[in-house]
Amino acid sequence: MKKEILLILLFFTYFNLTAQYTFEREFTDPLYLINCISDKPIKTDDGGLVMLHHQGNSDDNFNSILIKINNKGEIVKQKEINRDTINIYTVNKTNDNNFVCTGMVKSDTSEYRELAVLKLNSDFEVIEKKQYYQPYGDLGNFNVIRNYKNNFVMAGYFMRVDGQRVYHFPFIFEFTENGDSVRMKYFKNSYAFNDFTILENRDSSGYRLFCDNGLTMDLSWPAINMLDTDFNVDTAYAAPYQTSGEPISPMNITTAKWLSADKYLLSYEINNDASMWDHDLGIAIMDDSTNTLIVDDYTGKPDTTECHAFNAVDFIDKNNIFHVGTSNIIPYTAIPWQKEPSWILLNKYDSTLNLKWQKYYGGDVCYHASSVVATQDGGCLITGVKHDYKQKHTSLSVYLLKVDSLGNYQTTGINKVVEPKNYVLFPNPTTNSFNINLSPASKAKQIELYDIAGKLILSKQLTSSQTKINISCLTKGIYIYRIKNKENIIDTGKLIKQ
Repeated sequence: MKKEILLILLFFTYFNLTAQYTFEREFTDPLYLINCISDKPIKTDDGGLVMLHHQGNSDDNFNSILIKINNKGEIVKQKEINRDTINIYTVNKTNDNNFVCTGMVKSDTSEYRELAVLKLNSDFEVIEKKQYYQPYGDLGNFNVIRNYKNNFVMAGYFMRVDGQRVYHFPFIFEFTENGDSVRMKYFKNSYAFNDFTILENRDSSGYRLFCDNGLTMDLSWPAINMLDTDFNVDTAYAAPYQTSGEPISPMNITTAKWLSADKYLLSYEINNDASMWDHDLGIAIMDDSTNTLIVDDYTGKPDTTECHAFNAVDFIDKNNIFHVGTSNIIPYTAIPWQKEPSWILLNKYDSTLNLKWQKYYGGDVCYHASSVVATQDGGCLITGVKHDYKQKHTSLSVYLLKVDSLGNYQTTGINKVVEPKNYVLFPNPTTNSFNINLSPASKAKQIELYDIAGKLILSKQLTSSQTKINISCLTKGIYIYRIKNKENIIDTGKLIKQ
């Protein structure tokens, strides 16, 4: 009997690890214009993902919210960090399963904000905070990687506006897991700007920095800057510049990732039109000497922009490469505020960039892909934002889509889609209280809480978009909640009090 039970447990363990869960999630707060995932999700050892969510009313006036989801897309942990503490722009995992965040904070001595590094524990509580003075302006685009010494390397630029002119000051900053500075280098005479992507050499002899224009050389197009370990520029090369023998104009290199010991992937946008508005998606395989081996690009509708994601390429198996972007972004329109439909575009390639399949998602309203993360089950998670311009409210929603290895998300079996519920209940598990936030489309009017015996414990009317419910008087255990409109039950779920 014990043997049979053990076999059953092993079967369900294997089934859970190999099952291709898919889901679609959307959450927002109508009190804020901006609700978006701002950095690539970080994989945790227990199979979850940690994401950085910005919530505010402008690009520099927002609170940072760290969210952890499980493989079913359920929020299992959430922590809001006020803008007065830090505006977080990136989050990375440390070797001791904590997290290190980078961003900007107000300075007591300068008109410009200071660069900050924040270390958090696994519950997103602050352990350490370090600040570094910089005299050049506000932080622009940047990228953070981990190097062979287990330090973090941050590459980007500071931006300062002086009258009608905008100045960019590229920099590279190396720091430890505790936020201690190792070295900082500025490139004061450079015009490099836009998306910064950095990749450490395979032999740890230095780095490759990808950005628009060279750091020290007169390159007026996207460049591959070869750096030594002290961030000195050895030389610079033009980024991938041809496909099928025809010249192209690469721009906005957003992702660089080693594919093998001597080859790496680049994702970027290309301009195939003299009007500068017919942008397409590009992906290339480069060799260790920066030679372009293979290039593929996706050409969308004429006179529209096919826009890259900020973290556009990921893979676990190099024969299954995911590449994500957005199709049909309208020129002259601030992304993603356009009042036209757009689609999330997902391509899957093999190791030589032969296209296996191509999928579109959305198209009913405006979507914009931010990143893609390959998952152990062979599928991937796409993060982005959604703007439903058909509704009266104008805020952006965080949008998550988990697809299987074929790019599908189904409504039956283990691939059951988790439909958008028009509400978010968090934190869950919790200790003393939980919140329920309603979207503008929600028809929820009441929440009820029952114990496992089916006894009604509490009932609360939902009269606003945000409700906090105190359960400190309840004993630890599992409770069942019901979300109701005026007449019917809309949804049910499990709430755990610890």
